[in-house]
Amino acid sequence: MAPRRLTAGLLHDLIAAGAAYLEQRKETVNSLNVFPVPDGDTGTNMALTLAAARRELGDAAGLPLGQAAQRLARGALLGARGNSGVILSQFLRGFAQGLAGLDSAGPRELAAAFSSATETAYRAVIKPVEGTMLTVGRGASEAAERAAQDGKDLEGVLEAAVAGAKEALARTPSLLPVLARAGVVDAGGQGFVFFLEGILAAVRGQVPVLAAPANPGVSGVTPAPAALADVQVHSAITHEFVEHRYCTEFLIRGQNLDLDEIQKALEPLGDSLLVVGDSELVKVHVHTNHPGRALEIGTARGELLNVSVANMQEQNRVAAAHNQAAAHGGTVVRAQPAPAQEHVLAQGQPAGPGQDKAAAAPGPSAHGQPTANGAPKGIGVVAVAQGEGWRRLLESLGVDQVVSGGQTMNPSAAELLAAIEAVDAPDVVVLPNNSNIVFTARQAVELTDRRVHVVPTRTVAAGVAAMMAYTPEGDAETVARTMSEAAERVRTAEITYAVRDSEAWDIAVRAGDCIALVGGEVRAVAADPEAAALAALRAMVTPDDSLISIYYGQDVAAEAAEALAEQVRAEWPGCDVEVYMGGQPVYYYILSVE
Repeated sequence: MAPRRLTAGLLHDLIAAGAAYLEQRKETVNSLNVFPVPDGDTGTNMALTLAAARRELGDAAGLPLGQAAQRLARGALLGARGNSGVILSQFLRGFAQGLAGLDSAGPRELAAAFSSATETAYRAVIKPVEGTMLTVGRGASEAAERAAQDGKDLEGVLEAAVAGAKEALARTPSLLPVLARAGVVDAGGQGFVFFLEGILAAVRGQVPVLAAPANPGVSGVTPAPAALADVQVHSAITHEFVEHRYCTEFLIRGQNLDLDEIQKALEPLGDSLLVVGDSELVKVHVHTNHPGRALEIGTARGELLNVSVANMQEQNRVAAAHNQAAAHGGTVVRAQPAPAQEHVLAQGQPAGPGQDKAAAAPGPSAHGQPTANGAPKGIGVVAVAQGEGWRRLLESLGVDQVVSGGQTMNPSAAELLAAIEAVDAPDVVVLPNNSNIVFTARQAVELTDRRVHVVPTRTVAAGVAAMMAYTPEGDAETVARTMSEAAERVRTAEITYAVRDSEAWDIAVRAGDCIALVGGEVRAVAADPEAAALAALRAMVTPDDSLISIYYGQDVAAEAAEALAEQVRAEWPGCDVEVYMGGQPVYYYILSVE
């Protein structure tokens, strides 16, 4: 007999079943990528996020349902990886908010929790994009609400949620042109459907059937390949018009603080609201056009600490202007180091891009050590990178903590949080260095009381450019803005190989081809990595450029990289050409042009 009410113990079992089903299907989700490259990680990120949530939940024995759900949400917040994992964590956070204060839940309470989950996830994204996991979640919640109103039991509500999610998933190609061109559906949405299917099977006392369709895609609807183009789909998170301009963060220190009451007071002011903490210390994050009102709400309840107000519209305006210029062939000016910027280099390490290798001067050292004059650093840096060469290079430029991660493995919010807390400086700049890590970095910021500034670098080469504009002292907001502007002026390309045939681009791609990704699109196909690299540079270099940097991966011999550099020097004699061992997996070369 199906259970009549949702309890903490049943929640544990259902989440475990849903997570296990997604874990078994994660490679299916990973393979469903518009880009035919070997680093699809949507399913992995979602599975790891759920694994972290389950660990935090524990066995849940004897807990009220609301408390167990809060534990689940906390674990998901800390363990979220990549855009898909962060959005999933926001669903779970909203779900927990919908169950707050309940010992157990019936069909109507469960449906209300689904609705709260969708509302929270949409609020967490500055500019929600339809045709993504958000759309699929909303389809689930709306169907669950209808079922509850019709008097369905717990199983009936979950059955409706799964059906609604599948129907919404089938519509995603009509909502996103990039999906329609490839004839696919959204991979994050497919992962969400798998999660719900596992939950429903557990409610029915069944073991989910893992029969793979001939064409993996919309589970139980239309057998079409599923996909998620993270660059196109999620770039709107930071590059679109910001309805609520000011990212406002602060701590409230007091006695008997009521998180629910504070949240209700702040909700009318904007979106992306996060209120976490306890009765004596509360962390507030909100996007609003009225930061002063938010601060007044805080001061009415206690003492304010670590107040931060950032103008997101200005940040987005700079990014949008750059993207528009690039789209129309506009000139990009080479990023220059700040006038006072000097870098001490580790023994035997290469100088930074554009730096005189014979004249490197003392400056900020690696690992958060004091500057050359003995004074502590005022501004520290956390950066994400994958590959020993990248780690050494970033440390030589002054990065305090390098978190392992990149295209093939995104770090969790908890890993970024630990690195932030380990930096011995009052202000910390975070360089995600990957489009799929920016959202996670912003979530990590919400979990700390440190003053943190995320510079939304989308490639590790852009992170290097940002570090060339870094200074360890001064106004942190100004330093972060200068670093962001430097990163935006760099154009990058990535050379890898295709893992399957693809017709999603103007250029036909076949499994085994070497391909060049420029600006998030497949721009060239070649028989070998060096030919692909040259084709990418021909699409990128302009007469105004003066520096080309080549970072070679773990599967490329130094001799091959130097031979490529000689070809580049011959074709572009007006540019300095520098070669570095990045050591990154999967990608033969990462190129940058300034």
